[in-house]
Amino acid sequence: MPTVTLVIVTYNSSDVLPACAASLAQLDVAGGYELIIVDNASHDDSVVVARQHFPQAHIIANDHNRGFATAVNQGVVAGSGRIVATLNPDTEVASTWLAALVATLDRDAQIGIVGSAITDPHDGHLLHSGGQYDAVTFRTTHRAEINQTSEADVEYVTGAGMAMRRSDWQRLGGFDEGFFPAYFEDLDLCVRVRASGQRCVFVPQAQLHHHESTATGKQSGAFYFYYHRNRWRMISKALATGQLAPDFVQREAQALCATNILDRQVALLVARLGLPSSHAGLPDAATQAAILQIGKRLAPLVGDAYQDPAHWPMAVQVLLGVHPVVAHQFSLDRQKINPADSQSALQPYPPLSSHTPLFERLFGSGWLANLRTRLLGPQFVAFVDTLLQHQLALQTNLLRQGVMVDMLQVELIIRQAVLQHAIYYQSEYDHENR
Repeated sequence: MPTVTLVIVTYNSSDVLPACAASLAQLDVAGGYELIIVDNASHDDSVVVARQHFPQAHIIANDHNRGFATAVNQGVVAGSGRIVATLNPDTEVASTWLAALVATLDRDAQIGIVGSAITDPHDGHLLHSGGQYDAVTFRTTHRAEINQTSEADVEYVTGAGMAMRRSDWQRLGGFDEGFFPAYFEDLDLCVRVRASGQRCVFVPQAQLHHHESTATGKQSGAFYFYYHRNRWRMISKALATGQLAPDFVQREAQALCATNILDRQVALLVARLGLPSSHAGLPDAATQAAILQIGKRLAPLVGDAYQDPAHWPMAVQVLLGVHPVVAHQFSLDRQKINPADSQSALQPYPPLSSHTPLFERLFGSGWLANLRTRLLGPQFVAFVDTLLQHQLALQTNLLRQGVMVDMLQVELIIRQAVLQHAIYYQSEYDHENR
């Protein structure tokens, strides 16, 4: 029996597989490892390339895209190693990567899951030394401590390169396949690991390079859709267990106002479509097809296109609830803001008196807050104040009523607060943080 069952899930990954295979050829771990490759119905020749470059691998070719979580679970069942490890196909590992993960698990039974030091393949800077998340909105961020040279307990590790004991994997049920097609399955598993009393640990000696999000495209419309759908599924789990934070609506509205317009509109689309089920297991075939179809429609929004809805295809504008007139006005307003402008350019506009302590907490103070107030409108400011006043009543309803009613209230509040009005400009952020 090999020490490790290493699972790689491929989806249109033919371009990155040769480099991954070359790095795995140098991999050394006591007791050896078995490689299971699960392909999720790639449209390219990923399976052919995998068979060519990984001749010893056990390859499972799915006839449709079953999602990352399900594919990993398939691979784990097909193997027999006492350690289970996952690796993205767009990675290149150090020869000691897997040995470092195994040694950490073998040293301490209280360590339930371990993750890698993930670096940029171009300049080698640290991208990921474990992850952290907002316990209210479940938004995630990379933890990248540049000088991190020792092990550290972290909130979660990424499935791009992690490992745990098979016994713990089976005890906890592996990945929740409801996180379809990708994202948040690793966070969810790590939350369950820590809830069981075990530790989630970053291992700096386990090093790998990662070409991030090659399957969906980083910051593409598809990335945002899959990310937010599964983030809302984490929220639905919190609702189902009575753990939704009392200030969720306020924090969610604040986060939506502080991001780019595509990110915001996609998040609102997911909320509008309804709360994903919190029950474990793969969604039915119709739901899977609908999710993938929306992702396909949003996938072309990449690069600078996500900044300006006037450049979005008409069908996407309709899908995301942005009227063409609003999109055009957004584009015109955005052109008026130059990050090189100083405060003097804004002086002709007098400060509005409608600022409140809540508004300043959400949007800051000074000229930037004045600018945002003009863009958002006084009605929005008044609405946010009303939201704060009714927060206790909302929380009471969340606890007293059914999930679908709860979701309607949350979704209506968020949409009314930010859709078409709460416009954030990246140039403002750049100027504010100079």
